[in-house]
Amino acid sequence: MYPKNDYVEVVLAGQPDLYGPSWLPTTLIFILFFASSLSGALTSYLHLQSYDYDFSKLSLAVGLVYVYALALPACIWAAMRYWAGVEGRPIPEIINLYGYSVTVFIPVALLSIPPFPFLRSIMALGAFGLSLGFLVRNLYPVLAAAPAKTARILLIAVVGLHV
Repeated sequence: MYPKNDYVEVVLAGQPDLYGPSWLPTTLIFILFFASSLSGALTSYLHLQSYDYDFSKLSLAVGLVYVYALALPACIWAAMRYWAGVEGRPIPEIINLYGYSVTVFIPVALLSIPPFPFLRSIMALGAFGLSLGFLVRNLYPVLAAAPAKTARILLIAVVGLHV
């Protein structure tokens, strides 16, 4: 996922879909649970211990990923529209940006199955950087052109909430 300069204008071209932003977070949830379970089972096997599936991790993943991919963009859109005065991005475009920004975490979750914590951390940081770069490159031009100069504070919120 290479962060294009203006994904909304070039790729979406005024016609955002909600297919990707609904299926990509759902895929990420199941891949996270699968990778976590397989990694735990592998670690238990290597230490000659039994492994019990932890379904609370699935519930946690569902909550976190859907809040990040659906509720957070709605809040960002509301803040952009009603606080910063930005009217250039409708809510489906913001949801689209956040939905597609989780794409890079799918291969990283699969590559994190082997029990190498340092490698996992490096891959997670790389995915974090790519995902954040994608969001910033697509939100900054709109926020920079906003009538309220305090709109740039929203960019700090986007970065902070991405962590």
